[in-house]
Amino acid sequence: MSRLLKNSIYTLNANIIGQFLGIITYLIVPNILGQRRYAQIVFISVLLSFSVLFEFGFQFVYGRLMPYILRKNSQKEILKYNSTFFWIRLFGAGLGGIILGSIYYLRYRNLLVSFLLMLFIILQFLFTFCIQQFTVKEDFRMYQYFNIQYSVVKLVIIPFTYFLYISGWIAAQVVSLGCVLSQKRLLFIIKNLIFSKIQIDTNIIKNHFGEALLLIGNFFLWRQLLNSGRLWASMYYPDKLLSQYGLINSEYSILQSLIISIFLPVSVKIYKIVKEDPSYAIDFLATLVFRINFLFFLFTALAIFVSPYLFSHFFAKFVIDLNVLKYMMLSILFLPVISSFGSLFIGVGKPIFLIFSYGSGFLLSFLIAIFFRTLIDGASIAQLCGIAFSSFSLLLCTFYFFRKKINRKLYYSFKILGSQVIYLLLLLIFT
Repeated sequence: MSRLLKNSIYTLNANIIGQFLGIITYLIVPNILGQRRYAQIVFISVLLSFSVLFEFGFQFVYGRLMPYILRKNSQKEILKYNSTFFWIRLFGAGLGGIILGSIYYLRYRNLLVSFLLMLFIILQFLFTFCIQQFTVKEDFRMYQYFNIQYSVVKLVIIPFTYFLYISGWIAAQVVSLGCVLSQKRLLFIIKNLIFSKIQIDTNIIKNHFGEALLLIGNFFLWRQLLNSGRLWASMYYPDKLLSQYGLINSEYSILQSLIISIFLPVSVKIYKIVKEDPSYAIDFLATLVFRINFLFFLFTALAIFVSPYLFSHFFAKFVIDLNVLKYMMLSILFLPVISSFGSLFIGVGKPIFLIFSYGSGFLLSFLIAIFFRTLIDGASIAQLCGIAFSSFSLLLCTFYFFRKKINRKLYYSFKILGSQVIYLLLLLIFT
């Protein structure tokens, strides 16, 4: 078995188990809270989606640079980069916790939840930094181990929410992260960075600040685009509809996370080879995406047909609009391209093309959301259109930027774009 396949299995296992346990929480918590309180959970989730901005993009610079730094095998240089990125990102996480916690307080006037939200954002950074240490070393076995452990501990959300409602939900998040971070291996990573002699090398920050801003712009637009239906709902719809979008988005996010996790080892491989052999990297991705497009068609169709029965059974108190569900699930068709082709531009240090692709899709989604804001399914239609447009523009950017390295541009275009359009039309007509 190849190393890439093993790593894909590790990440897939971690996410399958994590999502399975997350489903248990997902099925129980909304019924405990009801529509009004659950809308607060959706709002907190939207706030947390902005927390990534406060690490200033250095988390992505770290992910791109460290595989190369590790290959040089200089312990002094490794420590210098690790401690620099750790401290600048920790500062950002603290700042983000204060700002986002304050925004929650201004809307709901709950000081305890605001404080716990601040603490959660800081602990979440510490956990993700430790996990990223394993990722850049391609130690996906440890990635699997700690992610599964975190998923298991997070089940305490259920009893905490039952007794304490919103306060219990966020307190359980903090307790879960605290328990996992207390493990010796993770504590060693954190203590080693906190007490290391080298703290912050300002030259690293200066040299990569521009790149960091481009990368954070890329990721933020990408992440918000993928969940734009929920974002627009939080802006334009009342709590009752926001709860509905939150429920559907939770199911969609579970499926989305599984898909993205499959492509994580693929992205690491592309980072390594795209500069040396871009032609092979593009051929590899195009072939992979074309082969799995049909599987995603079947997967999306199954999600559209089965989900209404699941919602009516598990969330009888919630009214679910089937068109909202349908349009949000159709977004899955375009995730293979969105989750894989971006690694080509990250690998060659040209994230500006990604910002164009994701930004244009996000802007289109925003404009459609405004136009259809009086419709219940307007936000979900906006999300589908934005993601589809972004997928097409990302492929066009790939064929333009690497045009001298691709011998069969029209062939690849027909294979990928043609199959996605056909599958989308089939599902729109027959579902």
